[in-house]
Amino acid sequence: MTDSKVKAIFIGGTGRSGTTVLGKILNKHNQIYCFPQEIRFITDPDGLLSLQNSLVNDWSKFHSDFGMTRFICLMDHLRIKYKGRYPNHGLSDLVTQEFYDSWVKDFTNELIGHSFKSGWAARVNIFNKSLIKILGKNAITEKFLNNSFYCPPLSLEDFEKKACKFILNFFHQAAILNNSKMVIEHTPSNLLHFGFILNMIPNAKLIHIYRDPRDVICSYKTKDWGSSDIGENANWIKDVLNQWELKKRSLHSSSFLELSFEELIFSFESKMKTICEFLEISFDDKFKDVDLSHHNIDRWKKDLDADEKVILNEKFSDLVDLYGY
Repeated sequence: MTDSKVKAIFIGGTGRSGTTVLGKILNKHNQIYCFPQEIRFITDPDGLLSLQNSLVNDWSKFHSDFGMTRFICLMDHLRIKYKGRYPNHGLSDLVTQEFYDSWVKDFTNELIGHSFKSGWAARVNIFNKSLIKILGKNAITEKFLNNSFYCPPLSLEDFEKKACKFILNFFHQAAILNNSKMVIEHTPSNLLHFGFILNMIPNAKLIHIYRDPRDVICSYKTKDWGSSDIGENANWIKDVLNQWELKKRSLHSSSFLELSFEELIFSFESKMKTICEFLEISFDDKFKDVDLSHHNIDRWKKDLDADEKVILNEKFSDLVDLYGY
């Protein structure tokens, strides 16, 4: 059962902008539990965002089949650490494996009308196709085919209702296990997809934490998921922030709060009190227990060479002015 009293809070940004550290700070509050890892299944490719497209916006038998297959695969990859394409994620550890398995099964069973062995073009290879052509589709040849899912089309309202229950059940279980009333999720892409989240969870709130994009670039350079080209990384960050500026126009100002990483570091208590007011919680002195001394503010001034600085100052000229750098 979904507990509507569980408050769902999302932190978003460009990545490397302070989303994780802000989550660690807020996790010190006795009413808050912040997931120690990004949960991924809402906004990542093949997550709920993609599933909505397959079951609602662009439904067909084939789109819904592949959408559901990919969603189940994603949830399996996220289940246990060191397995699959998300080796650093182990979401079942956050809510117990027993809960995780039944939670995913209940949700997918609610969406799947029936399953069957399919010989559709995109699900077979030349061996499968030849076997069926020679022997026909029967109990023997079906053993060589994969399961296909038939998922009936859903209205947007129905999907959002089911997805809301799915998300909040996960948050509720985490809240119970950690004796908390508020659960925080800090996947950076929450920023771009907060409208999608808000449609499912109308009382959700977002904190957008941003930092000097030139410092973000320096951090991107150290990560294996970033480009080795500084201009390509700059385009990525610029596009994320420009998309956010467009998307936030359709959001009510009471649903999100924006602050800079630099403000959090240099005006810590003041900014944390602003966040507490936004979240309707009291300030907790335990917030100060998180070490913020290794902040790397203005790292770009010493880490980048003259040519790189020129490139970034040109690409980020509008953003530097917009965000006050």
